Amino acid sequence: MKTAIPDIARLLRAADSVGFMKTYLPPDDLAKIDDQRLQATQEAGDRAGFSINPSLLKAKESLALAVEDLESQRPTYNDAGDEASYEILMPGFEGQEPYYLSMVFVKINGKWYSKQGMGDLLNHLSMSLYFTEHSN
Repeated sequence: MKTAIPDIARLLRAADSVGFMKTYLPPDDLAKIDDQRLQATQEAGDRAGFSINPSLLKAKESLALAVEDLESQRPTYNDAGDEASYEILMPGFEGQEPYYLSMVFVKINGKWYSKQGMGDLLNHLSMSLYFTEHSN
C-alpha cells in the first residue's frame, strides 16, 4: 500500500483513467473491459476538461490530497491480511459537511488493487464539478 496510495493520487492529478484502471482494477475485473471501453472512458474525461477546467483541477487536487492522507492512517486488515480498509475524509460540496468514504484494497499475487470506493471517489469528483458550476 505504501506505493499504491501516492500512485493513485498521481493518477488522479493526471486524470489518467486508463492508467488507473490498468493498474488498480483487479485482474478479473480488468479482463471484462475491452480496449475500446478503456479509451472511451479516457476520452469522456478529456471532453469534460479534467486536465484544464479550473473547477475540476481544484476538485482533483482536493481528492488527491484526501487520498494522500491515507498514508497517515493504519488500515484495518481482514484475518488473511489480504484486504485493507480505509476511511477517507471527503471534502463537502457547497454548504455541506465533509463525509467519510470507505476504500477497500485487495492483495492479489502480491499486488494491491482497488476493490471498493474508487468509483465513489470518481463520483465525488463529478458531483464536485456539478456543485461548483451550479453554485452561482
